[in-house]
Amino acid sequence: MVLDIGSDLFKKKVRDFDVSDFLISRSIVSLKNKFISIPASAFQPVDTDADKIDYNNTDGSATMAVNTCEIVAPVILPHGAEMLACIVYGNAGAEGEQYRLRRSKLSDASTNIIFQDPINSEETVVSPAEERIVNNLVYTYHINIENLEIGDKIYGARIRLL
Repeated sequence: MVLDIGSDLFKKKVRDFDVSDFLISRSIVSLKNKFISIPASAFQPVDTDADKIDYNNTDGSATMAVNTCEIVAPVILPHGAEMLACIVYGNAGAEGEQYRLRRSKLSDASTNIIFQDPINSEETVVSPAEERIVNNLVYTYHINIENLEIGDKIYGARIRLL
């Protein structure tokens, strides 16, 4: 399919695209999947000792400098989006650890896990659909990883949204 912009006199071909990549409802056309990426530099140690993580400014990775390191990264999501999948990328040493994407209630910080899986494994649909709908009026969102060891690397994370 070709997307044309303009009148018949000044039609301009914007690009070819696959119709299956788009969602059409009530005459509104939007991409089916959107993505949020989180750089490794967003992950910070829970214990604020600055020597726990070495950040590489060239490749953007975060390498653990101590054992039993716990890290957390804020996740900023568009209100009303539905989270479909999550993955955290890391080196082979980090693959034995689980990541958790959590939502925390603003009023009392109670949390529940939306996605949980080993690093380098994409998790799809753990929690009920109503919990996967982003509600920034009531909740905040973050990813945490526990028990990382010296040399474990985190490269970043990605969340697929609808």
